Amino acid sequence: LAANEKPLKLIEEATKRSRYYSPLVTTEQLLAVAQNLREAPRLLVTRAMFRLGDDDVAGAWSDLLACHRLARLIGQRPQTMIQFLVAVAVDAVASAGDASLIAHGLSAEQARQCLADHTALPGCISIADAIHLGERLSSLDSMQSTSGSAGFDVNVTLRRTNRMFDEMIAAMKLKGAQNRRDAFAKLESALKQRAQTARQPLRLVASYVVNTRKAISNSVCDSLLALMVPAYTQAQNADDRTRIKSDLVRVGFALAAYRAELDGYPMELDVLVPKYLDVLPLDRMVDQPLRYVARENGFLLYSVGANGRDDGGAMNGQQNQDDVSFEVPPP
Repeated sequence: LAANEKPLKLIEEATKRSRYYSPLVTTEQLLAVAQNLREAPRLLVTRAMFRLGDDDVAGAWSDLLACHRLARLIGQRPQTMIQFLVAVAVDAVASAGDASLIAHGLSAEQARQCLADHTALPGCISIADAIHLGERLSSLDSMQSTSGSAGFDVNVTLRRTNRMFDEMIAAMKLKGAQNRRDAFAKLESALKQRAQTARQPLRLVASYVVNTRKAISNSVCDSLLALMVPAYTQAQNADDRTRIKSDLVRVGFALAAYRAELDGYPMELDVLVPKYLDVLPLDRMVDQPLRYVARENGFLLYSVGANGRDDGGAMNGQQNQDDVSFEVPPP
């Protein structure tokens, strides 16, 4: 940390700027800047924990807030899904630090300040921005390269790819997480069915007889799109989870203020309104109240996750548990 004091100071100052600019100079260039920035929040959160050890709450929160700001800067008009996911990862690191900050113990004034600062942050990044331009253009470019030989009709592949992105954007703009998940599931199913149908021997022979170039183009394009869409589905889930985590963190700071003033956590979240929160956020996954468990020295706050099932705040992919939780003290 001592060796990185100057770079960290520079990064912290940079996060106070209103815009983030990292141009993609060539098509072959990797997103080195965004990827390398993943190291900065780890160092900032590490320093925040050391500062907490010295009871420097203000310094710790300054580091964590810088991480939240950095995530939102990276996520400004993301060029690609990778850049979006880097922003998501940075914000997740900061949110984990927030739980430790609350567990350390905050005065009512400190908790209210943290809540105000977090609420004032720009809106969460959106995967739709990355899909609409960066990923769409990148995929069209890849399809054009793949379909450049004489055996392909490039217009068929480009139109089919562009239509798929239009359908994904429409799904992302639907109100309600369940509606978005249903739309993506329908899109995935349709693409898989088309890809499987295109590979059936009799169908292939019939298509080749009528229009060989078009048949090959449709078959290859559908197969590639069927492989691509699941990744975008997971990215949409990450978008939802990031927004939920921000809701949980803000409720967590409100709980910290309540505890500081009343010497304990409430049994129900409703008592936080209107003194600490103007309104309680709903669980974005199911449009129902967030789950909350008060404990003697902490609390568990969580969303039921994409499966819509209450797993007690657990997240375990092997057991299909995907709750989004914020636990104090952190596990």
